[in-house]
Amino acid sequence: MNSRERVKKVLAGEIPDRAPRALYGTSIGVHNATTLKLFDKMTGKHPREAFKQDLLGVFPEPYRTLSNSEEHKKAREMLKSTSPVKGDQLKTAAGKLTCCDFNMDIIHKRLEEIHSSGYASVLLGSRTLLESGCAIRGREQFYMDLAYHEDWLEPFLDVLTESAIAEARNICVIKPDIFCYGDDVGAQRGLIISPAQWAELFNPRHKRILEAVKETSPETKVAFHCCGDSGAIIEQLIEIGVDILNPIQPKAIAPEQARKLAGDRLILWGGICVQQTMSRGTPEDVMMEIKSRMETIGKNGRYILSPAHMLNDDIPWENIMAFFEGADLYGKY
Repeated sequence: MNSRERVKKVLAGEIPDRAPRALYGTSIGVHNATTLKLFDKMTGKHPREAFKQDLLGVFPEPYRTLSNSEEHKKAREMLKSTSPVKGDQLKTAAGKLTCCDFNMDIIHKRLEEIHSSGYASVLLGSRTLLESGCAIRGREQFYMDLAYHEDWLEPFLDVLTESAIAEARNICVIKPDIFCYGDDVGAQRGLIISPAQWAELFNPRHKRILEAVKETSPETKVAFHCCGDSGAIIEQLIEIGVDILNPIQPKAIAPEQARKLAGDRLILWGGICVQQTMSRGTPEDVMMEIKSRMETIGKNGRYILSPAHMLNDDIPWENIMAFFEGADLYGKY
């Protein structure tokens, strides 16, 4: 059984020979520069080539934003004002800030290389709603916008949604195994906004994005990325059709709680603590955490084994090796 076959069994709700595993950065195709230097120093290889991993990211690196254009600068200033313009001006300005170009030929070639090598593919979407609103308006200002909920807010969110839908349709035509995108609405304890705000303003719009992915590539599974404590919206995410939830940060949400809330309706991806175990624990701690995850949230399948987030160069190299040693020892369902 190769890596892609293994992952596709999990995506189908079946149990393969072992849990698929990957470093978080490898699986989404994005690494910190310091991590790349660390792997080069220790192995002479890229992180995706250093250990046995099952998921490889098809990150659309050829994206070219319009951030340096005069049009972009004027649109940003307009939308950063305390009371942004409304109507067609709002739509036009927000549209300029969410517009980008990318080379589908390069992205398609990368996906074909991944599949032909026997790996599962993960395509990372760049469009979000809450995070895009914060990037355009400024984080503090956008949270105030959500609280005041003026007439322009929902049309503004609709523009962001349409941009995300267009991107999803454009890039999912190449049919990745997993399309990963989301919104970092979770904090270390609870949500950044209220569950009611999420239900009213964001969940219906995310549903439209998911529907666009499924219409474009029915076989593609959708992974929703939400750092922090996502427990309060798990049921809502299931209702709109999310297949996978990541990254399951143990210091923010207990993995067992996430499994209880999700039942067998979601695949959980992540769960090995970067905040404590990988960064400050011993190699034995890392391996025992893998054993615990497999005996709890992974015991009936529907689990992708991974550190809960990207690795920085402050992670002891011994713990990175221990992750893969532990996966070999305890990574069977």
